[in-house]
Amino acid sequence: MVRWALSRISDLLLALLLAALVLWFLLTQPVFPHAGKVQLLPLKPETLAADLKQLTSIHDNDPDDQVRLKAILDYLYLALSGTGVVDVVGRGNGQKLLTVKVGKDSSRKLFMVFHYVVTETPMLEAAELASTLIALCRSLTADSGAEMQLNLSIFIHPYQGLSAGLLNASLYHAESIQGRFGEGDWLLVFAPGFRLPDALYASEQWRYFSLLLPRSSDELALFGRMTDALRLRQLKVAFGKAGIRDTESLNVPTSFGGMPESALKVYWDRQLPAILARPDILIKDKNFDGHIRFVSALYLLLDKGI
Repeated sequence: MVRWALSRISDLLLALLLAALVLWFLLTQPVFPHAGKVQLLPLKPETLAADLKQLTSIHDNDPDDQVRLKAILDYLYLALSGTGVVDVVGRGNGQKLLTVKVGKDSSRKLFMVFHYVVTETPMLEAAELASTLIALCRSLTADSGAEMQLNLSIFIHPYQGLSAGLLNASLYHAESIQGRFGEGDWLLVFAPGFRLPDALYASEQWRYFSLLLPRSSDELALFGRMTDALRLRQLKVAFGKAGIRDTESLNVPTSFGGMPESALKVYWDRQLPAILARPDILIKDKNFDGHIRFVSALYLLLDKGI
């Protein structure tokens, strides 16, 4: 009897272990690192440093929030003009939207959303990402024959009323792309400086997955919904082949009722497979090697396709 009970307990523990491994695999989608060498874009660190310095110095020159916001908008518009089709849209509560489209309309599309928050002191993470996206757009050409078209939307937010502004911006963007989002298109969301993923998906579920959350030491962290697990895995493999060596991810189940509205939920409710990206590769990168590798990776994704 004792032997039988021990045998059943062993079987149960083994089943629980296997179930835990399957759940871990589904949630994190581990991939093997790509060992091949990737050709980097010939970007100059001093050019990236100049854009970064200009964006952070705006806070020193302009003490007023709205003046700072307009100065950042003007700088981004000037830096991105000539890279593609650039447009500015004024929105309520002081929010501005800058859109950039580079590539052929007939190509598959990579939609990228960047939430740039104008704070009293420079938000370095936002300026770092802005400088890399400027470099990316400058590296692309409209007639290059790239596999994918870049559709970049930069929402510039005042700090006041940020929660409502973030939700309204996401709703506006989701509704604007819903009718033209194709099966082979992709959507990446960037919100540097926010506490991620909590700030963009207000859910108590994250505390259950705290041990599985990507670390800040990873080069790139990706967050998606369980429905898009295979798609997220495909993106991780593509980033690995494009030179990002350490990409971690987490898929979260979303089929729970009573969830509060949040930026990612706005997309997911409309069946748009938004993936939240946190490029920690840009943090503490004084020689800009990480910046160059990240820009080169995004360029390869657009050029070769995901």
